[in-house]
Amino acid sequence: GIILSSFFYGYLLTQVPGGWLSMKFGGKIVLGLGVLGTCVLTILTPLAARTSIYWLIVVRVLEGFGEGVTFPAMHSLLAQWAPPEEISRMAVIAYSGMQTGTIVSLPLSGVLADSSFLGGWPSAFYVLGAVGCVWFLFWMVFIYDGPENHPSISNVERLYITKSHNNSSSDTKSTKIPWSHILTSRPVWAIMIGLFSHCWVWYMLLTGLPSYFSEVLDFKLKNNGFLSALPYLSSFVVQQIGGWFADYLRKNWISTTAARRLAGILAFYPSAGFLLLVSYAGCDQIALSVGYLVLAVTFITLNQIGLICSQVDIAPRYVGIIMGLANSAGTIAGCITPSVTGYFTNEHPTREQYRKVFMIAASICVIGGTFCNVFVSGELQPWNDIYHDEENFNGSDEEQVLINSSNSINDDELVDNYVRT
Repeated sequence: GIILSSFFYGYLLTQVPGGWLSMKFGGKIVLGLGVLGTCVLTILTPLAARTSIYWLIVVRVLEGFGEGVTFPAMHSLLAQWAPPEEISRMAVIAYSGMQTGTIVSLPLSGVLADSSFLGGWPSAFYVLGAVGCVWFLFWMVFIYDGPENHPSISNVERLYITKSHNNSSSDTKSTKIPWSHILTSRPVWAIMIGLFSHCWVWYMLLTGLPSYFSEVLDFKLKNNGFLSALPYLSSFVVQQIGGWFADYLRKNWISTTAARRLAGILAFYPSAGFLLLVSYAGCDQIALSVGYLVLAVTFITLNQIGLICSQVDIAPRYVGIIMGLANSAGTIAGCITPSVTGYFTNEHPTREQYRKVFMIAASICVIGGTFCNVFVSGELQPWNDIYHDEENFNGSDEEQVLINSSNSINDDELVDNYVRT
């Protein structure tokens, strides 16, 4: 348990620093180095395990340090690259890499562990770590922090992206952070509490339910490759459809805030219901229980269209910081969930004991989800530009403002033509 949880200790500590580093140096280098460091440590894991348990714990903590910066950095990049009308689609495409990676890596790790290649089980660490190192090379060559410094996109596309932001996410490398505004913002707290609830349910679904299937229903879910991958496959498909549909609704029918709240409603409440249904399904209803599991995982991932995208909506200039705070809350939930499960299920768990665990998770899902859905927002917050305006405007800029206003007329015509084509 200490070895498994040691990763989260490092992961938790670098969430907010990862957001700050992304603001200071750009999301590209922060995310790239975070993944590279984790991959190198993954390759070293078998050596650490053979040396001593203490070295293995140290490696796991350091892996957490590296992984902790990735989501804040990724959100900083999304804020720079995604036009507001397309943020839902681009976010789910980025996040779908998690499902794809899980679908590929789980069976691949099993095959490598059962083989004699590079000593059997260590080969899974060597191969996956090496793949990540190769990925880093491509990342550094082809990825840029923003459209302004990308050498190969067209000027019209660059103009389309930058003008769609209305200057709300440019110059993110500010020296000041409006901490008091961030920490007293109801939309920010909605995101933090929402992600805490989301991660509580997520870790319950991915760790508690397989144990429930194995210990209570006597069904080894992990031994069935297709069923193990089914929740991730279902989530991948629904995310892509949901991301497109959310952007369509925002563009034609409802406000951004309404779209984010609709996604939250569809994420939290059905997941809570399916959690309870799993605990009441009979021992002879394995297929039904697996179906409930798949639906619960699928619906909860719709939060990537809701509270995850909301972070970019409300403060693109400080989205790395907000993601760091929110993911810290989610990581705390991930650390607590296994302990709560262990407290209620002891050595010989029963369905009634697990039912209490599922009821707690469902209650947190409903209560936290309701708070999130009430206070989450899709509107740009005034404090997003509070320091940017102070640092970048003075009376002598009036002439430049007039020039920019004149140029913007021609720019708007170019962007309109680009969108139509």
